[in-house]
Amino acid sequence: MFKPDPARPDVLRGRSGGGCMAVLGFPFLVGGLLPIALAFGVAGPSKGDMHPLILALFALPFLLVGSALVLGRAGCVIDRHHGTVTRWFGLLVPMRRTTWRLDRCGAVRLTSEVRRSNNSSYTVYPVRLAHADAPIPIEEQRTYEKARQTGEMLAEFLHLPLADDSSGEEVIREPGTLDEPLSHRLKRTLGEIEIPEPPPDMQTHLRRKGHAVLLEIPPIEIDAGPMSGLLRLAANAALRGRDAARVIVTPDALRVERAAAKHAGEEIPITELEEIDLGPDEPRPGAEAAPAFLAVLLRRGIVARSDKRSIEFGAHLSHAEKAYLVAVMKQVLRDL
Repeated sequence: MFKPDPARPDVLRGRSGGGCMAVLGFPFLVGGLLPIALAFGVAGPSKGDMHPLILALFALPFLLVGSALVLGRAGCVIDRHHGTVTRWFGLLVPMRRTTWRLDRCGAVRLTSEVRRSNNSSYTVYPVRLAHADAPIPIEEQRTYEKARQTGEMLAEFLHLPLADDSSGEEVIREPGTLDEPLSHRLKRTLGEIEIPEPPPDMQTHLRRKGHAVLLEIPPIEIDAGPMSGLLRLAANAALRGRDAARVIVTPDALRVERAAAKHAGEEIPITELEEIDLGPDEPRPGAEAAPAFLAVLLRRGIVARSDKRSIEFGAHLSHAEKAYLVAVMKQVLRDL
């Protein structure tokens, strides 16, 4: 996490390494040092028939990994006074530095990326500076909210726009309006909001009353295609109630109550609600590997966001229906 330099208000510093990584790396470090010490008699006479050099070679990878985890440090210094961004790497102290000019940066970018290994996949949220030559990596978080906090801090500090396409659709916010509620922004930047015609196959039941709107989103219905019958019944039974939700937008809050949830619901105060995004009409990464009848589970939903919370709903609805619902909610917010 970036923090202002107490002695220099025009400098932000970020640092990583140590802590949990050092604890994780300690067994590797010991596993590398001890065999090497035994092999060369540093920790007592060497026993066994293995040649000391061979034993040391076997232990070397453990020593390197352990040293990197225990002693490795990385950091980033953003200096507004000198107009530079410097990333450094080293063992306890900086050993290698790379510096870029700030005057060639046009925006702070926040994205989402899926990382895959042999047995798993996970989503990360990189924060980068859009540079004229190549993006400058700044920070990477496993949660969107933490990445958003870093992005907003940098955008405000550098007086650059924040371009956020983590939902699949780019949203650009100027540095002076980073914390502006969506309802205020809609009044300031838009006239009448164009609401498309509701799609003929619309599933959501919508009710408007005064300055409030209620969306009753039905549960998922799986179409198993040629393997209907028992498979379809089993799939729908397993997903009963999934993604069914009541979305209530009032002058006080946007609230989502899920049929399958055991808790009271999720809520974002209207004064903190900054975005309602509709991602592109395409599935999430990795959907191509899923069976066709489960593709509905991997669609992108409507995402309501504040600095503290993100709420997604209605992923199984058609893109046309989600676009209609977003327009209706924005009109309600515009008229508050």
